[in-house]
Amino acid sequence: MIRLKYKGKKSARGYIPRGGIGRSTSDVEKEIFGGEVQGKKASQIEERFAKALDKKGIPYQFRVAVGASRNMPGWKELDFLVEKSGTYFAVEIDSAFTHRDKGSSDVLHDAIVLKELAGLPMYPEVLHFDMERDLVTQEETDKTVERNIL
Repeated sequence: MIRLKYKGKKSARGYIPRGGIGRSTSDVEKEIFGGEVQGKKASQIEERFAKALDKKGIPYQFRVAVGASRNMPGWKELDFLVEKSGTYFAVEIDSAFTHRDKGSSDVLHDAIVLKELAGLPMYPEVLHFDMERDLVTQEETDKTVERNIL
């Protein structure tokens, strides 16, 4: 193998901060996700929403099976059943992969959920929160919970 040596000065490489160009490193906040909420598998967005509820001390159940036993014909799953001041809120987290753009099937799902939970003092509709609009950061998720559930 032949090694070549170049004459001339090496140019100094520029330093790029951890947060990226034009961003301060203090603005970069690393969120840590464990992949679970209440011992059940959860997406990062679901974890973020659960953290917002936990911060406010709001009790909830995660991944509630309604309509039938889990994995049986006719069963539906509700992302969150949230209880606040004696009223229950059915909450669905919508993302590019779940719920969004399902149209009539989402309406049917919501109707089944509300019918199955009719024995509880329920808020009269299923709340849908969009991953890209309502739950982008932990701060935005906290605000969404404050606006819609508190």
